[in-house]
Amino acid sequence: MDYYLYNACSQVDEKIKLNYCYYNNDINNEIPSINIKASDNYNIKLMKLHGSMNWLMCNNCGRVITDYKNNISLSSLTDKKRIKRINIFT
Repeated sequence: MDYYLYNACSQVDEKIKLNYCYYNNDINNEIPSINIKASDNYNIKLMKLHGSMNWLMCNNCGRVITDYKNNISLSSLTDKKRIKRINIFT
């Protein structure tokens, strides 16, 4: 659902962003959710109480890392290089 909403927003207007309603660190350097309105963009709020397939939590700092284009939770289970790349944010 995240992927399709992200693509639909990007096709309609670059100023419409997907908002998870918490502070997230995006792998692709998207604007963090809490800064969307402050940076003069529109937002579509999407609250997921139990997480998502495109979220990872850093074991060191507890930050949630997102990727709007890929399911990083699934790929982190099988791809060790992907895990090392994500640890750069810590």
